[in-house]
Amino acid sequence: GGGGGVEVVAVDRGGEATWHGPGQLVAYPVLHLESYRKDVHWYLRALEEVAMRTATSLAVSLLHQAPAEPAPVGPGDARHLLLERTGARFDRLPGYTGVWLYAPWLGGEASPVKVGATGVKFSRWVTKHGLSLNLHCDLSWAGGRDGGSSVSPSGLIVPCGIPDRPVGSLQASLDPTLFRVEAVDCPSAVPHLACAFASVFGAVGEGGVVE
Repeated sequence: GGGGGVEVVAVDRGGEATWHGPGQLVAYPVLHLESYRKDVHWYLRALEEVAMRTATSLAVSLLHQAPAEPAPVGPGDARHLLLERTGARFDRLPGYTGVWLYAPWLGGEASPVKVGATGVKFSRWVTKHGLSLNLHCDLSWAGGRDGGSSVSPSGLIVPCGIPDRPVGSLQASLDPTLFRVEAVDCPSAVPHLACAFASVFGAVGEGGVVE
């Protein structure tokens, strides 16, 4: 058992403690990496790329001022548009796994907020577990954050074993003056996830786009 009515479950994946619950987009692909690349590091980077593309595409769709042109057709277009319109980007943080939001209203380069996590297990190069993206979930399990960059010690767990970095959700971390944060939900995010997964793993099966 766990605190606050949260059930604690031991699992066989890599990584430290994490949380899954309502308002979180979770994808656990089952892939045979014989068809892609038999490389644990590469697979984790590919999952991160999927999560970053999902978050970026979703964020662009939530902008108050919709693009004058049709929605961007590629991940590079979406990243450029998000950065140009808001100064924000979803990226990696050197030395850590997962997906991080860098934004001027969060403190810029010095204060990224973790919004996505990965954790995997392999059995004869068949994958288990996968990725999660915090959309509009209750963050009290991780100490929570109210849009600032402070880390509260009151959480039930230390997410991914990182005690000094804030965990956020898209709804809590995006600037409501720029984004329709009230529209963040899992059903609207699923098509973005499907497109991102197809663009990353469809392409890598044909030669590789993730290094």
